[in-house]
Amino acid sequence: MDLLAQRWENFAIKHAGEFKIINSHSFSNISDPTLRKFELKIPFENGQITFLTTEIKPLKVSYSFNRIIPNEFLIYNEDYFDKILKHFGLNELEIGDPDFDNKFIIKGNNEFLLRKILTKEWKTFLQSNYLANFKLEKVEVCSVLELNISINELEVSNLAKIAELFKDIISIIQYKCEIE
Repeated sequence: MDLLAQRWENFAIKHAGEFKIINSHSFSNISDPTLRKFELKIPFENGQITFLTTEIKPLKVSYSFNRIIPNEFLIYNEDYFDKILKHFGLNELEIGDPDFDNKFIIKGNNEFLLRKILTKEWKTFLQSNYLANFKLEKVEVCSVLELNISINELEVSNLAKIAELFKDIISIIQYKCEIE
């Protein structure tokens, strides 16, 4: 984990961001109850892209918009249970890419926005990693874009790729909201 801290610290410096380690208590490990959380914040537009991981959870990447976005979506891996539900009429969106549509469940209230967000590059990235979920949801007084994904957090190139793709998606969402 020291290597992770060092690489994330360097990434933060390179991108004018902030990195910190947060120690908290974990009941899952009796021999060492200290759980370290690694938090990296990269400034972007009117907010910051936050990367958060722990020693036991996958990477969470998020961005809080400074207002409520009228659109919401949820994308997650399709499992056996979902296949059964689809057979009985589970309502989901399809984007016209059979490989992607067969691997993921896509729910949302704006198909046009989802098609804009799901670029070839983003779809390839999601398909090549284990995605827990990717969503845009309303939380209290703002909307939050969030990605939960299992990647090798030691590979700084993965962080850079996610940061760039997230910036593109944030810009698409903000532009879409401005023209509505």
